[in-house]
Amino acid sequence: MTMATVDIFMATDIKWDPTGRYVATVVTSSVMEDGFYIWSLMGSCFTEHSRNKSFRPPSLLSEQKEKEVKKNLRQSVERYEEEDKEVLDLLSRQEMEKRRVMEEEWEMWINKWKQLHEEENLQRQNFLVREKKGKKSIIMRLLRKLSPWNHEQ
Repeated sequence: MTMATVDIFMATDIKWDPTGRYVATVVTSSVMEDGFYIWSLMGSCFTEHSRNKSFRPPSLLSEQKEKEVKKNLRQSVERYEEEDKEVLDLLSRQEMEKRRVMEEEWEMWINKWKQLHEEENLQRQNFLVREKKGKKSIIMRLLRKLSPWNHEQ
């Protein structure tokens, strides 16, 4: 049995009152009619609470001050754009300095490892020279011992 039928455009939620005498509909996705409505069992709307999204609170400035602001708007915009540009330039310089410091640290690290490599290479060369100057190298002695043609056994 149907008591009443009502079309609510863009309703996103419907909730019944625990007594079953009232129903509330909610609209939250619409651009124009956000709000909620409470309906009776017979289909008459008891209350409607709309939320207008274009609501703007009253200005705190006097009319004269508003006119002055509108009149000087271009100069204010130019001044603020110049300040923004200065801040961006400062940030850019700071970023460039940070990158330069990082690059210097990288170069120092690379040079340190190159120097270490050169020192180790020099040590290896000195070791090989000492080995060659000796009577027999350890490797040659081992090879001779392990050789199948070794007749000293």
